[in-house]
Amino acid sequence: MHRRLLQLIVILHFVMAIWAIEQIAIEPNAVHAQEEFSCADVSEIPQGECEALAAIKDANGGSSTWFTTDTPPCSWTNLECTDGHVTGLYLSNNQLTSVPPEIGNLSSLTQLDLYGNQLTSVPPEIGNLSSLIALNLMDNQLATLPVEIGNLSSLKALYLRDNQLATLPVETGNLSSLTWLYLSNNQLTTLPVEIGNLSSLKSLDLDGNQLTTLPLEIGNLSSLQELTLNRNQLTTLPPEIGNLSSLDWLYLEENQLTTLPAEIGNLSSLPGLYLSNNQLTSVPPEIGNLSSLTRLYLGGNQLTTLPLEIGNLSSLASLNLYGNQLTTLPIEIGNLSSLQELTLNRNQLTTLPLEIGNLSSLIALNLMDNQLATLPVEIGNLSSLKALNLRDNQLATLPTEIGNLSSLTWLYLSNNQLTTLPVEIGNLSSLKALYLMDNQLATLPVEIGNLSSLKALYLRDNQLATLPVEIGNLSSLGWLELSDNQLMSVPPEIGNLSSLIELSLSNNQLTTLPTGIGNLTLLTILNLDNNELTSIPPEISQLPSLRTLSVTGNPLVPTAIDVQDEPALDGLFLPFVVR
Repeated sequence: MHRRLLQLIVILHFVMAIWAIEQIAIEPNAVHAQEEFSCADVSEIPQGECEALAAIKDANGGSSTWFTTDTPPCSWTNLECTDGHVTGLYLSNNQLTSVPPEIGNLSSLTQLDLYGNQLTSVPPEIGNLSSLIALNLMDNQLATLPVEIGNLSSLKALYLRDNQLATLPVETGNLSSLTWLYLSNNQLTTLPVEIGNLSSLKSLDLDGNQLTTLPLEIGNLSSLQELTLNRNQLTTLPPEIGNLSSLDWLYLEENQLTTLPAEIGNLSSLPGLYLSNNQLTSVPPEIGNLSSLTRLYLGGNQLTTLPLEIGNLSSLASLNLYGNQLTTLPIEIGNLSSLQELTLNRNQLTTLPLEIGNLSSLIALNLMDNQLATLPVEIGNLSSLKALNLRDNQLATLPTEIGNLSSLTWLYLSNNQLTTLPVEIGNLSSLKALYLMDNQLATLPVEIGNLSSLKALYLRDNQLATLPVEIGNLSSLGWLELSDNQLMSVPPEIGNLSSLIELSLSNNQLTTLPTGIGNLTLLTILNLDNNELTSIPPEISQLPSLRTLSVTGNPLVPTAIDVQDEPALDGLFLPFVVR
């Protein structure tokens, strides 16, 4: 009986094993049957459009994350359908290497996004997409475009940035509806003259190519509002550029322009002209005709003078002239009644015209790195001025009228030859930051204590032997830099600086510190290096916010400073015993 039962069990196991083997053999076919996809079974879009989608998948290895077989095509996240047709196909960043000819079957397509793939070519059949409005081919590896691209009569936006295009087909000029053409960061050396046929074009971006000239026909782009030509190799501009009567923004920075055509003055609607980092030695007087101009950037050129007509730019809000070779400014600059920003750093100015005081709207004036020895008293008329940068000049004095700058917030005077400050500096009630490093100041006026809004005071590398007690009135001061002076003491009133966060007194001649320094409850950094200190007030060890205390290079007598209640102190540089 037991033997019979054992035989039945063995037979049962054998049968189950055979069944399992059969299932393994059958299962792949079953799975394959389940995954089998046929466009003949798709009814919501035409079969030709379905086959075009399948061809894109098959042309790129047969697998994809966008092509799914278990849901109808119009429910795919990368697809958009309208009235039973594919109208949007969004395949950016899908590692596509090829677009098959069947793409031309998507005749209702209005949006095609192939951004960020690895395409080296586009099939001629792309020209069949007569309904296409936007074509995005940015960030691929395209070296050429098919001439059939000129058949896209409905196309309004063509994005070709970040490819390897060396030329454009002349048929590009057939795109009569084109409004936006983006070609930046390619390898274009020329443009076809037919580009002038794009009568609907509003924005043309050619930044970062290798263009040396522009075709005269560019002047035919009567609808053009924005022309970007930064980072090319242009040496001249055609006079016809003056025909672009609709132009709002003209970007020509980082080229090799040595002159500008007089016709540039015809761009009467132009608000922005960007010409920085070229090789311009002069500006035509016709620039004064740009009555709508609000921004003029001429920095990084070789200008030695400015035309008097620059004073006609009554709408100008920002004028950037950094890094030229200007030695003087025309007095007409004072006529720029709308000017808010004037940038003149890194020139060779020795004087300023008195008329600079007429710039009543001026908010920021940058005169850094010139050769100014004096300032006109009229600078005190700049009632709207908030930022004045005069560092790296040769100023020995400041006019007393500087105290009239009631709106001034930032004043940069470092690396000059100042020996004194006018007492009127104390009138700058809005001043938040005062930079006086690398001068020859021996004293500070007591009126400096009136700067109730001051948050940062930098006085490093001067010849200060004392500080006025009124410095203790600066209740808003957070940063005080007094390194590299000749201070032998600091007034006890320094302990009143209740907002102080950083205090640097290194490289002076201090022999003692006031105990009031222990009142600086917000102090996080205290630098006392290289003085003559023999002891440190014990109150310093009780500063609750102190993180860094540096006293190296002092003849300190070894003592015990209790910092056991200061676990946050992480920058301790003490040549004495800590208990």
